[in-house]
Amino acid sequence: MTSKSNSRSLADFLEFIERDMRMSHIYQPLLIRMLLESGGASTLRDLALRFVTFNEAELQAMEQTLKKMPIHVLQNRGWVKRNGDTVRLTVKPSDLKERSMLIGACERRLHEFIESRGAKIWDYRWLDDPVSGSLRFQVLAASGQKCSLCGVSAQDRPLDVDHIVPRSKGGKSTADNLQVLCSKCNRAKGNRDSRDFRSFEVKQRVFALENLELPMVAEPAHEPLEVANPSVFEKLPEERVLLRTEHFFVIEDGFPVAPGHLLIVSNRPCPDWFSLTPEEQGALPAVLDMAKAWIEERHQPDGYNVGMNCGAAAGQTVMHFHCHLIPRTHGDTPHPRGGVR
Repeated sequence: MTSKSNSRSLADFLEFIERDMRMSHIYQPLLIRMLLESGGASTLRDLALRFVTFNEAELQAMEQTLKKMPIHVLQNRGWVKRNGDTVRLTVKPSDLKERSMLIGACERRLHEFIESRGAKIWDYRWLDDPVSGSLRFQVLAASGQKCSLCGVSAQDRPLDVDHIVPRSKGGKSTADNLQVLCSKCNRAKGNRDSRDFRSFEVKQRVFALENLELPMVAEPAHEPLEVANPSVFEKLPEERVLLRTEHFFVIEDGFPVAPGHLLIVSNRPCPDWFSLTPEEQGALPAVLDMAKAWIEERHQPDGYNVGMNCGAAAGQTVMHFHCHLIPRTHGDTPHPRGGVR
């Protein structure tokens, strides 16, 4: 078996996963995927922990299941080796891209099997819409191969690509809804937790990766307003833009009230909040979150003002929608009570 396993190639392994694997349950692709995420080798105990919850009876039963079924089958086929309590792959991908390709193939087989059987096995992660290998590679690359929550690297702990809004809540397998968490943080994260732990820089890289095959700025959903003179925001050089999304861009205020004072400006030239479309209004909170992340990585504010002026009577001087995000610290204003200051 040694000579046969040594002659196996990455292409052979991928063909086995995609075409030749005969499945009576989801264990084989799941085991291969876990070994890939662990760098090619893992202990039985760690594999069992990732298959089941922290119930001792279930762990012991799962260890026996692993020995009897997927490890036994994959070892006979020459794709894994077991030495005591350690299980390792006989074909090891040379880089992140190859590993992501194999993981994506396992995800597709899991998805196809569950879809064909109509069974909801274990939890939401296997229900639908698996993350493709190329998308997994993009998200891992954008994260710098580090956990977005604790910062541990891929060299120290296996990394998972996690859905921010869970699939059970309608979350999609798109780059803007995926973040990298280590196996420990991901196991601790509940199915109802929709928090986005990505840093501002990671979010910027995600946007850049998504836009490699797209225009940097999406075409506006609505025709721009007819204006005699473009606003000052339309004349800004692109280097001043910190982040650009489909509907908004973020810049530092030219006349800051406090260090880190940012403006969220609409791509479409419209006068104020009430002129935005419902889609644009709905997209603003996420951009505010990204702007807040940018501020917090450079400053240590104690609070924020979020505000906008609508109309000249309210103090608006540039008739192009913009929202202020102003970091505040204790003592920067003598009596900070009431209203936007």
